[in-house]
Amino acid sequence: MKCQKCGRVLDSGDVAYHLAISVFADFDAAELAEDLNMDLQEVIQNLRDSTKGLPADLIEEEIHKEFDFILCSRCKEIFCANPLNLPLKGLKIPDSVPDPGDQ
Repeated sequence: MKCQKCGRVLDSGDVAYHLAISVFADFDAAELAEDLNMDLQEVIQNLRDSTKGLPADLIEEEIHKEFDFILCSRCKEIFCANPLNLPLKGLKIPDSVPDPGDQ
């Protein structure tokens, strides 16, 4: 097995982490409440019209997408330190993080 971020080979017994990411469309409950008076058939037809010709998998990805990765200890620490890869404003992620077995 390999770390899917850095490619490090993970031997049997090595610490590995399963990273599961689920991205899904959010909705505005207030907007939904306002739309309760809308004609459902009209809403369905509008959806059909707006997605006509698009592949089903592309439409599905607009609603929900999942990612699964296996990470080594170092890559897990780097991910957890800044999961959205935001600017760190002068902070720096260390170049190396010791393996738990090295401590």
